Amino acid sequence: MAYVSGGLLAGPRADKHFRTSAALHWRRDRNLILFLFLTLCGYVAIGYEIAPISVYVQSFLNFSPEEIGYLFATNGAVIVLLQLPLSAFFFRARMLVYPIIASCGFAALSFVVGGLSTTFAQWELMMVILTLGEIFLTVPSQTVLTVFSDVGNRGMFQGYFSAASIGGRSTAALVGLYSFQALSYDPPLGWYAIAVFALILAVGFGLLARPLQRDYTGRQELDGAALYA
Repeated sequence: MAYVSGGLLAGPRADKHFRTSAALHWRRDRNLILFLFLTLCGYVAIGYEIAPISVYVQSFLNFSPEEIGYLFATNGAVIVLLQLPLSAFFFRARMLVYPIIASCGFAALSFVVGGLSTTFAQWELMMVILTLGEIFLTVPSQTVLTVFSDVGNRGMFQGYFSAASIGGRSTAALVGLYSFQALSYDPPLGWYAIAVFALILAVGFGLLARPLQRDYTGRQELDGAALYA
């Protein structure tokens, strides 16, 4: 899945060939379940852009509400300007997991910048980098769930994605705030800790890329056989 050739097959397939089951099973869908778990963890890292950032810059750097508002406006502006062209690039290049690995790298870099930063301009840079990580995670991870689904279960698979993304962001609010409280004697350590976490995720996605590609290729072969059966 790191470099996917092709997409979902279109055309007259017999209903008996659709995998309409919405449930994931460990023996059959092990790699996809692991991917969902890593995606949830990825959103834990990306979720630091919300509550943890706002609390950190207000409590430890004394940013004004206006400056915090500008930080989140930067997040929105980068998404508006870059998400569509980057999404088009992902689809043209047929890459799905490589951008997610890059997302972890962007997140780790932004957290290191956050740990070292004390000024508003530096935090603007941190937010831009972290937002790139968000874009590189969101579109490809959702697409992976789409290409592994069928007509009969696509909605449920998108539900799995939503659960992973929302659950990860919600967990980030708890974990991030607790880490800054626990490390109040040296708050930047909280950013370095989540940076290491993001790098570990990059390794995890890298190890999972080839197994996902094999699963995807196997599905395409089965669908092609069903198409001509």
